[in-house]
Amino acid sequence: DNFHLLVSAVHEYRSHLLWPAAAGPLREKGYRTISTLLQFRIVSAEVFWNFRNVLGERYGHVPGYRLPRLSNIYGVRWEFWN
Repeated sequence: DNFHLLVSAVHEYRSHLLWPAAAGPLREKGYRTISTLLQFRIVSAEVFWNFRNVLGERYGHVPGYRLPRLSNIYGVRWEFWN
């Protein structure tokens, strides 16, 4: 194959959760995120772009520690061989 194209979207949903604490359980609210991925490959070169949390929602898994709003991960991978 000389050409490959991948386009995807991901919807992640998590309901609220309870964390044990000395003063009683802490409730971490639920959240939803949408992420996209665009990737194409030509011969042995691959270019990709992953855009995470498109909606910019503030969320976290652990009380007091928030995860990033928006993140972009992009780059080029190249395979060298003889």
